[in-house]
Amino acid sequence: MHVEYKLELSLYLYTAFAFAVDCQLFASSDYRPTNNVINTLLHPLLQRNECLTSADNRQGVCLPKASCLATGGIVAGTCGFLSFCCICKHQGTCRSVLTANESYFVSPNYPNLQTDKLDPSVCIFTLQRNRIIQKFPICQIRLDFNDFNLAPPIDGVCGGNTDSFVISGASNFNATGLPSTGLCGDLTGQHMFIEVDPNSISEPLLLIISTGNNQRYNRKWSIKIQQIPCHSPYKAPSGCLQYFTGEQDFIESFNFRGLVTSQPTTGSTVSTVVGNNYMTNLNYGICVSQQSTVCGIQWEAVEFDFGGFEKDVSG
Repeated sequence: MHVEYKLELSLYLYTAFAFAVDCQLFASSDYRPTNNVINTLLHPLLQRNECLTSADNRQGVCLPKASCLATGGIVAGTCGFLSFCCICKHQGTCRSVLTANESYFVSPNYPNLQTDKLDPSVCIFTLQRNRIIQKFPICQIRLDFNDFNLAPPIDGVCGGNTDSFVISGASNFNATGLPSTGLCGDLTGQHMFIEVDPNSISEPLLLIISTGNNQRYNRKWSIKIQQIPCHSPYKAPSGCLQYFTGEQDFIESFNFRGLVTSQPTTGSTVSTVVGNNYMTNLNYGICVSQQSTVCGIQWEAVEFDFGGFEKDVSG
């Protein structure tokens, strides 16, 4: 069955809802500007405003360059006069092993494109939970696909002769409703919650990307990884692969804007044609948070095709 969808949801009686960023690097108690003349003079003038990187919308804070480097951060943009966007350093790529409560899995040389398949073709990122770092038991891992593009599925299936993204090590991954062959294509803007056993600290979580497609594609990825404590208000209800808590959002099928064809070129990018390409064998839960001040949900089908129709249903 051919299924594609993009829905917009709105909650009545809008309520402000803010998320706290769990990045230990920028905790106020950890920030200590270096004692040099420039930072001493500029520190009262340069407020620690939040900023976003242009490549993958990663959240950081505006700091003098020396202060950013002194706290172990990475300079990833500018905020203004002598102020730079400083982001967390907990970032890894292929063969990286990280234990931070919040980290990033990025493609080699990100944000540059990986047009050719990897050599070797498999890239493994390991998240190793650590009792010393974790203050509370961890029940879920949240993945945010801030920037993610692989080769598209072939006849709705990833893996084999095309690319794939697979998660290994989660205690109930088989119950998420994702295909065993993994996901691929365009997942930018998507997220998912993976449940893990809070008592199995020694069990690592593996994020595995395989570039099995020999054609050249505009591959790159930046995945934000957050460990969610069992008592956290941001923990998704059981059975929810995706969990929406905002007052308004969009729900899309995986690879909704996926690539369907690719024309190899000699440049740094690949000419592609964009089209919807739904993956098969998906059966997962999408949940919306219930708030005491909200009395209803309004759904609008921006684009919806459930198969068997001659044209898309829009409106």
